[in-house]
Amino acid sequence: MASPPPGRFPVAVSEIVFAFVVLAVQARFQDRLNYERLSDPSDSIQSRPLLVRILFLQAAGVNARVRYYAVWGLSNAACIGSGLGFSGWDPHKGIASWSRGRNVDMLAFEFGSNFKEMLDVWNINTSVWLRNNVYKRVTPPGRRPGFRSLIVTFLVSAFWHGVAPGYYFTFLLGGFYQYLGRLLRKSVRPIFFENTRRPDPTLATFRQYTRAQIAYSVVCKVCSQMAINYTAMSFILLNVGPSIRAYRSVYWYGHVALVLGLAACHLGLPRLLRPLRTAPPVESKAKTT
Repeated sequence: MASPPPGRFPVAVSEIVFAFVVLAVQARFQDRLNYERLSDPSDSIQSRPLLVRILFLQAAGVNARVRYYAVWGLSNAACIGSGLGFSGWDPHKGIASWSRGRNVDMLAFEFGSNFKEMLDVWNINTSVWLRNNVYKRVTPPGRRPGFRSLIVTFLVSAFWHGVAPGYYFTFLLGGFYQYLGRLLRKSVRPIFFENTRRPDPTLATFRQYTRAQIAYSVVCKVCSQMAINYTAMSFILLNVGPSIRAYRSVYWYGHVALVLGLAACHLGLPRLLRPLRTAPPVESKAKTT
């Protein structure tokens, strides 16, 4: 059996250092930035204006994720150090790549433009398993996966995590958010992008995009973060009472936005936006049976 290429130990050490740095940050702010404060009626955050509470929720969401970045970083370091993390050679740089054991892409998640992009790079290996063994398998033969496949997959993911009500609140809400994102992307993105499959602008490529395209991308990223941070509250709080109180503290903004968005998409928004498109309509590849 061939041994892994050299160079894995510096990469593993960098993963370990990163994990401990983010753990230190999480420990520093955990008492001040957490979802539990939004579920506590006596906490001082409850007397602050609604906008402040919503901004606090975003910070608490980021702080809650940090522990996962640290744990997955340590597990990735173990895979790299043992040689199991070797995933081949970088075709551009000609150096070894050590991403086989990686379970999260932090930057891609934090700057994702929609729910699907973000969830594809979160708990990566479980996401791949769910996609191949649930999402695709519950789809009728000859058809493309749709809303039913999406919701069933999210429910299986909730059950995989456990039986706490908060898991089901989170994953059901997340399933509906991903469905809404799909509808909005199909209706709104062609207004700004002639080629709707063109990647969103990054710091390295933003000069190649128009101001409208950059603005669209920024709005998508902000909305996605606000949705994911809201959705994750019940995942952390777990129980019904604290979750309801936390939702109420920010006036259920995530649920309200979801209902309004779905209502708009099903009551004629795509038809109203069609004349504004710069991209030609994409024909469905679904087969009828």
